[in-house]
Amino acid sequence: MSEGPRKGHSPVGPTHNSVGLSGGANAQRSVEAFASRVLSLVAANSSAMRGGVRPQLLNDLIDMVMQPNREPTAELIARFQAEGIAKDAIVDRYLPAAARKLGAAWCEDEMSFAEVTIGSARLQALLRDLRAPHVTNIAAPSVLVLVPEDAYHTLGAGVLADQLRRLGASPQLAIGLPLTQVAELVETHDFNAVLVSAAASQRLETLRELVKCVRTASRSKCPIVIGGTVTEKDTDIRTLTGADYVSNNPEEALVACGLMIPTHGVTSPERRG
Repeated sequence: MSEGPRKGHSPVGPTHNSVGLSGGANAQRSVEAFASRVLSLVAANSSAMRGGVRPQLLNDLIDMVMQPNREPTAELIARFQAEGIAKDAIVDRYLPAAARKLGAAWCEDEMSFAEVTIGSARLQALLRDLRAPHVTNIAAPSVLVLVPEDAYHTLGAGVLADQLRRLGASPQLAIGLPLTQVAELVETHDFNAVLVSAAASQRLETLRELVKCVRTASRSKCPIVIGGTVTEKDTDIRTLTGADYVSNNPEEALVACGLMIPTHGVTSPERRG
């Protein structure tokens, strides 16, 4: 391959309306990571690709995002609605599946650096277009979604934030902040919970330091949950990181943190189809 991907990382980029990478240098750094890191979800989540995703619709989605001179949102929604698939399912299932497929195509030298960059950026744009509206209820739980420093799997964190909004929470994204800024953020905000989104390639020692930082700086002593493909490691993530809970289900995480009462009327975004 002419452009060699870095093992264990993913070509995903920054999301808007989040705390973190900003300015010219940081933006350039993020764009480079966006296209030069291979999705760590490719192998770990291959089963998710097979479950609940229609291959032809997935291919249609990828075809749309690979055309940079078109605005695919309206066409995409119409195409999926004609198949009886809601916006929530596009966000929860099809966007992550498309990102994994782009990463796999680059690994197999089927797509170039530029093609993966364009496709990944368009997936991020679609996520912004399809996301649920911001929660305006002042009593809504305030949840910080943290992506560790030097990790750029922000599409997954953006999907998580969207799911949290649908569940009635008010999420704030913090992407790639150094520990000093993480400490300042949790010290100056009364978050009801902190959800850490970590990839399988993330070092547990880094997560342990992040959890310790949040716990030390937080005035409210909010619970900390770790999720993401890191949870697929064959080890005790909760004990080794010091987190309060480990979960990849946003509703389950909110319930564990005491922020939601489980009812038959609330369906986890992960189970929607």
